[in-house]
Amino acid sequence: VIYGLLPGGRRNVRVRRISPFFLLSNVANVVWIVLWHYEQFLASLITILVLLASLLVIYIGLRLRNPVRRSTAPKPPWYLRLIVWVPFSIYLAWICVASLANLMVWLDRSGWDGGPFSYNVWAIVFMAGGAAIAAAFALTTRDILVPLVFAVAYAGIAHQAWGDSTLVSIAAVVFAVVCAGLALLAWILAFDHDTDRNPFSRKASTGDPPPMTHVDDAPVERV
Repeated sequence: VIYGLLPGGRRNVRVRRISPFFLLSNVANVVWIVLWHYEQFLASLITILVLLASLLVIYIGLRLRNPVRRSTAPKPPWYLRLIVWVPFSIYLAWICVASLANLMVWLDRSGWDGGPFSYNVWAIVFMAGGAAIAAAFALTTRDILVPLVFAVAYAGIAHQAWGDSTLVSIAAVVFAVVCAGLALLAWILAFDHDTDRNPFSRKASTGDPPPMTHVDDAPVERV
């Protein structure tokens, strides 16, 4: 918010692009808190999905480059990534977790019996879905914060459910470790991005050989 009010923030194309959706996310967040407080779980579920959608648009908008100058467009400065990208990554991840929790609470309060599975089994299924979301962010955007937030959330679930369901607690610990591993993988992919060592990088995918070859550690220009 502070950066958006500064002259540099007002001139920033990315910040101007997300401004309407940022306002929508703030309104949706306030409405969701009120609805959740009064236990209007269906309305709160719809509201948090609106909040989730607005944050996803913001997340994509911050990372979207000009398609005409994508190869030459400079990366955003470190301070912009720190004060804008990082908060929205954490915010989006927590809303993903909260959306899954809101959905489970609404199903439980609406009288849903779980069908052929118990409530604990469905809790594990929902955690698996969250881990899949974390994996999608780790592999596509190389964002370490989203899987880290899921890892922290699952660690909290494991601690809270330990006295009630050992199965859910153990599953939460497993998913927490998986998400922590996904964060490490995202860091490796981000660190090795656009290099020949990374099989997912643009340079490696083109199949072009490097401009220099080496014989006995002596660089020789390719003819």
